[in-house]
Amino acid sequence: MLHGVTGSGEMITPLAKKIIPTGWDLFCPDAEIPHHKRGFSWWPLENMEDKSRARGTGSHPYDSLDRAVHSLASVLPTGDLYICGFSQGGAMAMEMLSTSAATRIKGLILLGTRVLRPLELRQSIADSEGVMCWMHGAEDKIIDLEEARKIPQIFEDSGWNVKRLEHEKGHLIPFALQDDLKSWLSHLK
Repeated sequence: MLHGVTGSGEMITPLAKKIIPTGWDLFCPDAEIPHHKRGFSWWPLENMEDKSRARGTGSHPYDSLDRAVHSLASVLPTGDLYICGFSQGGAMAMEMLSTSAATRIKGLILLGTRVLRPLELRQSIADSEGVMCWMHGAEDKIIDLEEARKIPQIFEDSGWNVKRLEHEKGHLIPFALQDDLKSWLSHLK
């Protein structure tokens, strides 16, 4: 499970333990870039998100992102993977589909996130199959719901089996839907 900005593996672990099915292994790494307030960031925010939003393109400089993606791919556990990510961690989960680990990724759980490189994502999943659970809040002030809705559409267009969960809250994972996530994951065994 991949944390968001200002988070850490330790901070996301309680949620991960709540939704993971019995018998599954759990891996909650820290991003490599310390955040100035607390926790970590998967890529430098000052160089990417702020400039990207100012341009309105949603694209990011590839060098920092690619370094982060390949660094994470190098420490992933062996075997089949279901990658869950919240916010920036969700974006990283999708980016993992462009790495050598892609063939081992059987599913994604994307929570309150955005797609960074939609064209590249479409190419990465064009000849793959998998399952994906997507969750987003209508009141999310960090990532607009309409922007986030592009994610499940991309996966559905590629033939992935997608479960959509929308809620009325903001940029968070409501307690009421955590059981839904666990139930969805449990059916994958």
